[in-house]
Amino acid sequence: MLVTEAIKYNESHHLAEFFHHYSEASPEMHGNDQSVMDPTLAEAVMARQALNLDNMVPLVKLTIPDTDGSPLYYIVASPWPSIPHQGMLPVDSQDTTSHDACQCS
Repeated sequence: MLVTEAIKYNESHHLAEFFHHYSEASPEMHGNDQSVMDPTLAEAVMARQALNLDNMVPLVKLTIPDTDGSPLYYIVASPWPSIPHQGMLPVDSQDTTSHDACQCS
């Protein structure tokens, strides 16, 4: 949340400038977590088989950096009924079932 002092938008250009720059910013700059995405169809099929999940359980693909910085991918059952557009997972989702997508290749 961004909090500022009152802006007299009819007297100042600052608010218009903010919205201009915000509209041109990347998803990362908007606060969207780019490490959470939809798995590919093939990844979803393999994860559902490995985790014994039916097609009604929503899945997400997580990208987690390894100790050397290379990406590790995991397919997990989403703790939500559907994936939010922001791609954010709650911090306290400790009962999430996961599948190591790197093992599927």
